[in-house]
Amino acid sequence: MSGVGEPGGAVAAYGEFLGTACVAALFEIGFALLPPRLIGKVFPPIVCGVAITCIGASLTGAGIKYWGGGVFCMENDLSKLPLWKGLPQMCQNGDVDHLAAGAPEHVGMGFMVVCIMVLIEIFGAPFWKNANVVISLLLAYFISMGLSVTPPATEDDPNPEPHDYVNFRFTKLTAEETPIVFFWVRRFPLGFNASYLLPLILAFFVSTAETVGDIGATLDASELPSYGPDADTRPVLVACDAGLIGPVGGFFADIPYPIVGGMVTFLFANVMVSGIIVLSKLGIKRRNRIILSFSLGIALGPNFFEGGGSATFAGGWLKMNYGFWPLKRVCESGTEVYDLDKGPDWVISCEFNTGLKSLRQAVLLALKTPYSIGASATRGSSTPLALAAGDSRWQCLPCMSNGGCSWAVGRY
Repeated sequence: MSGVGEPGGAVAAYGEFLGTACVAALFEIGFALLPPRLIGKVFPPIVCGVAITCIGASLTGAGIKYWGGGVFCMENDLSKLPLWKGLPQMCQNGDVDHLAAGAPEHVGMGFMVVCIMVLIEIFGAPFWKNANVVISLLLAYFISMGLSVTPPATEDDPNPEPHDYVNFRFTKLTAEETPIVFFWVRRFPLGFNASYLLPLILAFFVSTAETVGDIGATLDASELPSYGPDADTRPVLVACDAGLIGPVGGFFADIPYPIVGGMVTFLFANVMVSGIIVLSKLGIKRRNRIILSFSLGIALGPNFFEGGGSATFAGGWLKMNYGFWPLKRVCESGTEVYDLDKGPDWVISCEFNTGLKSLRQAVLLALKTPYSIGASATRGSSTPLALAAGDSRWQCLPCMSNGGCSWAVGRY
């Protein structure tokens, strides 16, 4: 981020980011003010269904990483071995810091949440079933407060003490430092950086498609019309108490990652199922099947657009030199620093062209985000296929089982 190491440092750079985000947010605000009929044309149910399905599928993978011990250790369990000989990256959960990704203890804790959910769904009262996720999370959290793991003995510590899964570190820290959080307590000098604008506009466009799909899935799960005048007049509210009361947020931040993973894996899989339900109501005939195969195939496949994957320790070097658009391709000519031991073209650092770097970030953001590339592919492929079918007129078809309106092409 520009500004780091310069006058103002990271604080000034974050202020530039906030100011640029405010400008880019006008795009999404303007889109929200468009007539619902026009929004329905831009994001028809097949686009929203693909977006919801891809959101659920991609986030389910993130849930599994939490389940295995935490995202960082799951993504970097072996990535530091080429640099430093020794043990793989360990997972940090409370005081437990000696277990690697996928340890049986982590898997068991996540499975405990799933078992509680299943038991409540089978034997619970209606109220318990409606609050199943919250109840299961809190019960598993309370149980984990009494769990500990003893690390193996070493020469330095032949009699190790048990390590607790929950140490209330964030709860104590927030209670001491920020018990109550108000707006504008900490302010940043707002600025503007043109290199952030294009990636942020694209991010807000992706957020728009995601929001349209999420609201439609929420309405569908609530057995309300997903489209039409009734759906267009229903507001969506979000509570943020945990963000305003510091210790409450700290209390939830102390939940062990495997317990969070067991819960969110179930929730994200529900999102994916909601997307499948939306798609199933469209009538999967030849045209829609081709569109879905093309879009889902690209969106749900592995990320092959950037080298280095998600590796932290060596990923930066790989992204500089490999991938769909290596970082060295946006260097200012003559500023490259090479490591000849690794190869004649191996770049380790350079001064970047601001405009090209911004364009690269925007392009890779679109290509690496499953629901972005999936929705874009669906949106882009639906119209040419409609023209090939001999009907270029978009019209409102009663495709929804609840009587709602689906913007689609007349011929399926």
